[in-house]
Amino acid sequence: MIRIRRICDDVHPRDRAVLAQVRDILRTQFPGLPEETVAALPDQLRDPLATRFRTILFAADDGQGTVRGFALLRRAADLRFCYLDFISAVRGGTGGDVGGALYQQVREATRAPSSRASGTARMRRVRRSRKDRRASDVPPHLPALPPVVASAPPGPHS
Repeated sequence: MIRIRRICDDVHPRDRAVLAQVRDILRTQFPGLPEETVAALPDQLRDPLATRFRTILFAADDGQGTVRGFALLRRAADLRFCYLDFISAVRGGTGGDVGGALYQQVREATRAPSSRASGTARMRRVRRSRKDRRASDVPPHLPALPPVVASAPPGPHS
């Protein structure tokens, strides 16, 4: 069984331990990643103004404190979008649906009503779909409105 937690910063010792394991996974799974990027992760969690992105870390552990995988989400509230920066499971630990569970957690987090990014995208989809509808798109159970015929207004000679 896995447990997925959201890590907001490294203030609590338990979160510090999880963050250290996440950084180890980053180094192992992404060997070409610069060490500065890995080392900056705690600062990015604490200070979203430094990079203009709110960094959100989801860590999947086995309930004993051993991290099995993580997902790192970046959110720019002022630009109204977010993106998945990293998602990874421990080497040799893939195939246990850790990645799928993390991805589902990320999807739910971006769909939450408090997430402006997902709300904006949803609004755009709704607007676009309403704009693209035609008269032929009316469902059969709804009567179609009769066409409007333009005519001249009644004048004094009629």
